[in-house]
Amino acid sequence: ERSIPPFKVKEIEEAAMMFALEYEKKAGRIAEDVSMREHYDILSRNPSTGEIRYIEVKGKSSLDLEIELTEEEFGVAREKGESYWLYIVYGIGTGKPRLLAVKDPVNNMVWREVSVRRYRFRPR
Repeated sequence: ERSIPPFKVKEIEEAAMMFALEYEKKAGRIAEDVSMREHYDILSRNPSTGEIRYIEVKGKSSLDLEIELTEEEFGVAREKGESYWLYIVYGIGTGKPRLLAVKDPVNNMVWREVSVRRYRFRPR
């Protein structure tokens, strides 16, 4: 999926968010898109139990479940612990998306640190 054009990536992300928001609504929770101001995507509240979920949404066109979290996302996941959820919406390109929800992904998934190579220009 690394070769997907940027405009398609945006479509996949939007479809994943819509799917996740609908998932929360069907579960009886009140969900808000906070992705423009937080290091997670959805703040969700269950009015009957008071449970709060901090949700990071990752979208995948294929059935592949491999995803990455940014350093900031991983830090928030660690900080929020059992209140943090990772929703992987996969199979978007098949027309039949599925959602995998993982509570406290820092402690319930196996992670491998990867580094990103960057290049910087500085005039002399």
